Amino acid sequence: MALGVRTKLTGGEALARALERAHPSSQRIAGDVLRKLALHTAKIAAEDKIKRGGKSPALPNKLTSRTGTGRRSIGVNLAPLPNAAEVGSDLEYMAVHEAGGRINIPRKFVKAHFRTVAFGRKVGRFRVGGFYVNPHKANYPRRPWLEPAVDDVLREAPRIAARIWEGEIK
Repeated sequence: MALGVRTKLTGGEALARALERAHPSSQRIAGDVLRKLALHTAKIAAEDKIKRGGKSPALPNKLTSRTGTGRRSIGVNLAPLPNAAEVGSDLEYMAVHEAGGRINIPRKFVKAHFRTVAFGRKVGRFRVGGFYVNPHKANYPRRPWLEPAVDDVLREAPRIAARIWEGEIK
């Protein structure tokens, strides 16, 4: 497994104790709240914190996406429930974007393929032979996508918890 970035939402134990004092049959509400917060964090990170459409000179500190691979890699691990849930990506470059830093790109072979665009202009279809991309290093500035999503969700957490609480008790 590659290096990745994850955040863990915890506090389920304290929430479960508080709910137990408030209502004896509310054991599973803490897990439901953490699950909802984790899923909401993943959704906000993928949809709001990573701009679609490639490079944007107007947004130099915001992560952009052309192919969607990074957005699709954002997932939720509910295995630690009822006390925690993990949100993040296992892609190495998503961790580098979150914190900033340097990444080593290994030598890679690109198979023969066809192109219809050359130097940014549409041209007739032509074949490109296979070639190697030499290894190199790239520096990336800090473009957080997970931390702002967690901050947004934590601001909404009391409202989300209250909605789940009301739905379970009624």
